[in-house]
Amino acid sequence: MTVCLMVSILLPLGKLLERKTSIRKYRDFLNAKQDYDVLFVGTSHVINGIFPMELWNRYGIVSYNFGNDAATIPTSYWMIMNALDYTSPKLIVLDCYGVSGNTKVTTTSFDYIHSALDAFPISITKLKTAMDLTDDPNRIEMIEKGELSVEKQGRASQLLWNFSIYHSRWSDLKWYDFSVNYTPELGAESRVGVAVPENIAVNTGEKSSYDTIGFKYLNYIVEECTKHNIKLMLTYLPFPANSSAWKEANAVSDFAKQKDIEFLNFLEVGGGGLYYRFI
Repeated sequence: MTVCLMVSILLPLGKLLERKTSIRKYRDFLNAKQDYDVLFVGTSHVINGIFPMELWNRYGIVSYNFGNDAATIPTSYWMIMNALDYTSPKLIVLDCYGVSGNTKVTTTSFDYIHSALDAFPISITKLKTAMDLTDDPNRIEMIEKGELSVEKQGRASQLLWNFSIYHSRWSDLKWYDFSVNYTPELGAESRVGVAVPENIAVNTGEKSSYDTIGFKYLNYIVEECTKHNIKLMLTYLPFPANSSAWKEANAVSDFAKQKDIEFLNFLEVGGGGLYYRFI
């Protein structure tokens, strides 16, 4: 009786106190009755650069944006795995920015993983996700060297029981915690503003290393798409690229050729021909 009472109190309390970023983004996906034709996966380049409702309005393509801020390729892999519990897309479009990274989770903040995963109910896949993303020897080494704070390591239990980290969030509650302002953008996030772009570096043809955690998980993504008979398309979305980004994009280009996967490098787009092929 006491256990039932505690559960009946803690469950709704946990829903109130948790940050609503994830549920706001994924509510429509989790409640959908139909399969999606396309899933877009990657970093904030994807969130702010691809708009499923535009694809629907113009071409009748049913898609969902699974991009996440500061997402690594391992994070994107696990987002795909969780998504496949709910839908069977014909195509997955993966933006490869950050594939040369060597940590499973961004070193910026573990909060980004909560934004990606909080909305998904506990499942075998989510359990595997939490265990793998928090088992990161490179991040642990950075903590031991003092290059990363302990708080940024994250624990599997935090991803599986949100109340363990949100229980003290009372002072941060806003009106939208009580009435969530859901978005109709199907995972995308439009931003309107004016910015002065940085200079774009010259492509020297150099390539970054393939011996990274990012490329390891990119291979996992290729394997899963083959296993589920899903077409995979790799991209590198447009932004003012520095020399490191060009090296990374060049490495992805070679990887795609080796795997016989289509790769659209938007850093090279001039007249828009590739954009037409993409959409």
